[in-house]
Amino acid sequence: MALPDFVPAAARARIAQLDVDIQNLHGSTPDAILLEREIQKLHQELADYKYPVLTLPTEITSEIFIQFLPPYPARPSLFGKRSPSFLLRICRTWRDRHLLEAWLQRSGSLPLSIAVQSEYAVDSRLITPVMDAILSHAPRWQEMDICLPFDKLRPLTGPMPLLRSLKLGPTELLSGSFSSEPPVALFMQAPNLEDVTLSEDFSPFFIILPWSQITTLTASPYVDEAVEMLRQTPRLVHCTLMVYDWDELDLRRGSSGDGIQWLFKALTLPSLEVIRVPEFLGADHIAALSALRPKGYPSTMEITRAATAHSVYAQAFPEAQISVRTISEYSKFFRFGRVG
Repeated sequence: MALPDFVPAAARARIAQLDVDIQNLHGSTPDAILLEREIQKLHQELADYKYPVLTLPTEITSEIFIQFLPPYPARPSLFGKRSPSFLLRICRTWRDRHLLEAWLQRSGSLPLSIAVQSEYAVDSRLITPVMDAILSHAPRWQEMDICLPFDKLRPLTGPMPLLRSLKLGPTELLSGSFSSEPPVALFMQAPNLEDVTLSEDFSPFFIILPWSQITTLTASPYVDEAVEMLRQTPRLVHCTLMVYDWDELDLRRGSSGDGIQWLFKALTLPSLEVIRVPEFLGADHIAALSALRPKGYPSTMEITRAATAHSVYAQAFPEAQISVRTISEYSKFFRFGRVG
């Protein structure tokens, strides 16, 4: 927590000076590491700091703004001490909120691309006005990038007819009481949503999306989550999965390749045109890839981290265009996609 005598302006000045000092040290020396830690601490204190005006009850804050508005139909001044914009000098939060609402209004009926992100726990008194402002324009959202605590995402349920691309990053999903709550359905009224990118904190067991319409998916799930996502996305054309706890697939009865064959046999991907996979697919990677037949078999196969000759793949899959490359990668992931 920020100390009672914490001064934001002094903290920002100190951060600027520390940045200069670190550059002068030329490298990751012990002294530079200590200075970087001090910068991180100051950033956290700035995030935790609450301006005294923000501790006022909502009713009093509302009354302050109301007092700057003359009785209707009179209009307030654009500038000067009787202008509502004068309140922008009070604190950054008031200024940001006013500017957000102003720009949203100025955008008229145009489609919107919006990003709302926070790496820290969010005070409801800060995020609620922001969410209220952008939610009132949800019918105009076209691209949305939102990373907030799970409970702040619950309002994302209204009509969003233009939304086509979503980056969703719930935080604090598996902590506190959220893990015991029933799943919540989000973006179900977004008929044009097809491109979805999910953070590593996302879980399909807690947040339900309109999976059946998604054609492009990027995610970092655990194995059981990956299976759940793929089971519900029959229209996938392009999919990137950075899969965690991959070795759990090898725990099924049989040889070490049974797990991945089981997964491929379970997939039905009628729109699949390209598959890019590392050769590390168990004891028999040829058999694992063959498990994709005949459901959604790709016309192009790209094999990375390969030790097997191109001719072996060409003989096993004569109907596919084969590309074999050796890349020193240690991440185990799939990439499914459309050519071009």
